[in-house]
Amino acid sequence: MTQESFFNFYDVQVQISAAPGAVAVLRHLEQDFAHFTAPAASGTADLQFQLRLSAPAAIPPRGATKLFRTRMGTAYRIPGGRYCDYGGGTTAQSRILGRRRVFEIQSPDTDGLYEAAYMALLSATGEALDRRGLHRVHALGYRARGKNHLVILPSGGGKSALAALLSNDDQCSFFSDEIPLLRAGRIHPYPIRMALKPEVACGLNLQVAGARVFKRKVFPEKLLLPIPPRQIAVADPLDFILVGKKIRGDRPRISRLRRSQAFLALVQTMAIGHGVPQMAEHMLRRNARLGRIFISRLREAWRVSQAAEIYRFHVVWDAKANAEVLRGFNEAGR
Repeated sequence: MTQESFFNFYDVQVQISAAPGAVAVLRHLEQDFAHFTAPAASGTADLQFQLRLSAPAAIPPRGATKLFRTRMGTAYRIPGGRYCDYGGGTTAQSRILGRRRVFEIQSPDTDGLYEAAYMALLSATGEALDRRGLHRVHALGYRARGKNHLVILPSGGGKSALAALLSNDDQCSFFSDEIPLLRAGRIHPYPIRMALKPEVACGLNLQVAGARVFKRKVFPEKLLLPIPPRQIAVADPLDFILVGKKIRGDRPRISRLRRSQAFLALVQTMAIGHGVPQMAEHMLRRNARLGRIFISRLREAWRVSQAAEIYRFHVVWDAKANAEVLRGFNEAGR
């Protein structure tokens, strides 16, 4: 029997249906996006995901036209939508039907089905939020001592490790360790699970109770750790932007930075979307209005860079040392 779950991402209604055999994947997604759990939508959901644990009959389907390849797979055009082959029998098909968008995702194994569904959900909801002026930024967002911070670091730069270390402070709450939302100068929560490499979690002696291993096709596996509901921050104006830069040595520090540098960092991590989960195979299409999305992101990047206080965060390879400097910055009320 098919089971369903419903979510509300800032008025983007999402319905996920899992066929028998795929229910375990649905339960994982419920844990990941627990903050957005909602009762059944009164009308038709904006985004619908149908999950099935079985290999497709043919790859690509008859009538498909090959478009391009990404690191994850091959994209095809099909009548009314897109079809992507991720290899190993894992596929995702998307169509726009009236005002709703429907994804059909299937795989012969739960790991492949979960990764494809997780990424498709992040990408599709992100695109829908873009149209509402809520833009994801690849950064750590947290609140400490009544001030809201955005820490921009590159992929693998230690955002999740910092979040995990700061989470021991009862004065800290989190918008997201990876993709908080910005709109009109305010930062909004998008609290999916913190994702750390297992060796990083072990090296930091982190408590991993409730963690789950996320096995990925292209990238190394990670541990997914829940953010306690009591530590999820509420939407508020952004106070500080810290733009990270790796340096040699063992002494991290924080110094003033020009606004133009923060704007350029936001162009990379929000306007262009570097590091933000957005599936090119489903997003790069004629009716996506990507130009409007980019302009809206660019305006928000400018607005935020002009309103917040700007700092350079010189980080080292020692996550504990970086966290200690950040705690000092928080305690100083900056």
